[in-house]
Amino acid sequence: MDDTRTRVTSTTPRDRSLDERDLAYAIASRVFELRQAANMSQSELATLAGMKQAHVSRLESAKTVPTLPVLLRVAAALGMTLTVDLTQEESQ
Repeated sequence: MDDTRTRVTSTTPRDRSLDERDLAYAIASRVFELRQAANMSQSELATLAGMKQAHVSRLESAKTVPTLPVLLRVAAALGMTLTVDLTQEESQ
């Protein structure tokens, strides 16, 4: 996860470009961390988010990039809010 986090927060345009796999991994890692911190099983998260446990499993194993509505439901189930931030790239 540290490599992905470094790529996400890097200041060079080339390093900022994430492919879909990197995005899926970054989301998967974060959802897993938050679920574990909440002491919640995949089944419990799935129930609270209105989805099946298999969907949570696919999300946490980075086999899928979730849609914004899915991320909103997962965040709500974890007692969190989802924040999407678009920022201006710095010129070099």
